[in-house]
Amino acid sequence: TVNAEQVSLSSGLGSVCLGDTIKSNSDSLLCKWSLNGTPMPAYDNKQYIIASATGTYSVVGTSKHGCQSTDSETITVNALPVVD
Repeated sequence: TVNAEQVSLSSGLGSVCLGDTIKSNSDSLLCKWSLNGTPMPAYDNKQYIIASATGTYSVVGTSKHGCQSTDSETITVNALPVVD
């Protein structure tokens, strides 16, 4: 029996600042990321992405045995504060 490892995003983020890191929960899965359904190939096989825009971030994790799991979360990306 092979138990598939589940992938998930840093749960409950809801909102982050531009440039913050959004991470998967697994160091052993190969990850493919997308934003609003558009693949983000620059982050293929990385455990994180850099927040760039508000939308639905999705990750598909694939184990060494070929098992896959998916998670997605809608995240608001806020502009960096302006310091006067």
